[in-house]
Amino acid sequence: MTAHALSGARDNSLEAGMNDHITKPINPDLLYQTVQRFVEGSYKDKAAEDTAPAAIDIAGLDAAEGLQRVGGNQQLYLKLLRDFARDFENVSQELESASPAEARSLAHSLKGAASNLGAVLLAESAEKIEKAAREERAFSPLLPELKERLQFFVEAVRGLTANEDPVEPSS
Repeated sequence: MTAHALSGARDNSLEAGMNDHITKPINPDLLYQTVQRFVEGSYKDKAAEDTAPAAIDIAGLDAAEGLQRVGGNQQLYLKLLRDFARDFENVSQELESASPAEARSLAHSLKGAASNLGAVLLAESAEKIEKAAREERAFSPLLPELKERLQFFVEAVRGLTANEDPVEPSS
């Protein structure tokens, strides 16, 4: 498993002696199918059986993909969406005063979290900022798009979960 998703990374992994190559964000079905090829037993697509169609409709969010990443657990997915909204709501303001290194790190964290939830538009905006910061190019012209998308997403998540009870950890 690797974060290296650039072209040629898979070939490099296989040439280095790896059995296979899986990139982040992790797709649970692909992970299980890949592991199953190398171990005895049978893989059953539990997520596909257990996942009810999500009633989560936010522009720029692939809820089906996000639900798949949490094994179809809609309650957990809603909790993760709320956590994301809380943890990342101010990241665009933090980026305004960030150095290129700080911006690269913040954008990378945002991109990863957004990708895991299926927030494709946010991940796309964060990736642009991460790339510009890594190349030491001005990233401030990219901030308005991120700010608009992030604000919309956070408000939509809050509206979606406003009537939900917080998910308590199982004891």
